[in-house]
Amino acid sequence: MQEQDGQEVPLEYASRKLSDTERRWDTRERELYAIKYALEKWRDYLGLEKFVVRTDHNNLRYLATAHTGKAQRWALYLVRFNFDIEFLQGSQNNVADWL
Repeated sequence: MQEQDGQEVPLEYASRKLSDTERRWDTRERELYAIKYALEKWRDYLGLEKFVVRTDHNNLRYLATAHTGKAQRWALYLVRFNFDIEFLQGSQNNVADWL
């Protein structure tokens, strides 16, 4: 999101279809993967700038407690970036869930 005229507006949207294997991941893994996917896609734009990831999945605020080897590898990738995770109620996160 970028602020324009006092309002936050999206710069770009991204989504993709999950494979059969990915659909079998638990919710924490799918939500963590979504963040990893976005950061990989926009890493050149994000650089070292501080940014906020807003999610309606509260467990993602605790990346240090990743519960599987896959999630731990993804968490190690994410620590390269300078960001905070902000929890939103599901009702406030309509666009992300729509994608």
